[in-house]
Amino acid sequence: MVLGLAVLVAFSSSGYGGGTGVQAKMLQLDRERVKPAYLAVVDLRNANNDGVLLGVDRRGAVTEILNTIGGDSVVRSAGRAGFLVGDRRGDRVIHIGMNGMIEGIYPLGPGGTIRDVLSISRRTVWITRALTNTITVLDLVTGKLGIGTDLTVVLEDEAVADPEMMHLHDGLVYVQLQRLNDEQNFSFALQGAIGVIDVASGALVDAVETEAGVQPVRLVGPVPHQKMHVTPDGSALLVSASGPRLYQDVTGGLERIEIATLSSSGLVVNEDLGDFGASTPITGDLGIGIFHTDIIESSHVIGFSTKTMMPVSSLIFEELFVIIESIQYDHASGLMLMPGFDGAMNEYDPVTGMRTRRVLYDNSPGYIRDFALMRR
Repeated sequence: MVLGLAVLVAFSSSGYGGGTGVQAKMLQLDRERVKPAYLAVVDLRNANNDGVLLGVDRRGAVTEILNTIGGDSVVRSAGRAGFLVGDRRGDRVIHIGMNGMIEGIYPLGPGGTIRDVLSISRRTVWITRALTNTITVLDLVTGKLGIGTDLTVVLEDEAVADPEMMHLHDGLVYVQLQRLNDEQNFSFALQGAIGVIDVASGALVDAVETEAGVQPVRLVGPVPHQKMHVTPDGSALLVSASGPRLYQDVTGGLERIEIATLSSSGLVVNEDLGDFGASTPITGDLGIGIFHTDIIESSHVIGFSTKTMMPVSSLIFEELFVIIESIQYDHASGLMLMPGFDGAMNEYDPVTGMRTRRVLYDNSPGYIRDFALMRR
């Protein structure tokens, strides 16, 4: 029996629940044919930032899971634990099981807006929040919240670490640090940084042993805020160092961090075509990246080698009228998944750039902002 691929999609829409209260709508899914394989967030750009979480399988069948989620939420795979949703409007973590059912909803209480959620184990979740200096730790079994790693250790003259996205690889968590100089005026450090945390001890790893204190990985480009990826051979972390959320900076690009030495090899893809956004390794040594332009809101997809970091295609295809913030490769189907401007999920052949299928969701004039593939 072949299991279906399900998409969990968070739509932002003023038509769902008015954005008040907590209403978890539980639906009976076909447990044999509908197995969630990735989560996605669709932003309809309305003032209320309302949203709905949907499940979509390979056949394109859509199932509503939850109708009170924020449209700018972040979604992550939690392996055999299912999926994690960081609801940025409600400041809560939502756990979705592998069967597509809601396993738990965990309010985080006062604090900064959720930036990222990361599964460390089947019961442990790390959370980054805006304008904070620590990692929040959540136990999915007990619901208990705790304080994790203190990030002030790697600050220099900055006032706030302001952590962003995280990536877990080989026992280490790489966390992006925006490093605000002034919490009130939102003045950013000119140089981006990646803090490296040892999962077993929770301690920060010193990336520059020749200097006093514990040092982060210093980026050549500006501060990042996109999801990071490890190259297929495991040698490097790819970071979209393209500037903070509050403005676009065209002095960055895709930066390569050598995992063995915890050092930057510099910008391996420059922002010649516009502001560099999401990227992902595909298969072999092929990688895909997206440039954004704002003269006419658009997203342009290029190919590059994850080994040589040289372009293999100047332009594979483009989507007009949308800023695509997430693009991923589905190893099960061999297809690249990329949102479209009309709320659709497009499936492409990454080599030819030909679209093989387009899944459009009813009543969705927005676009998918974020999604995460299931990792078993």
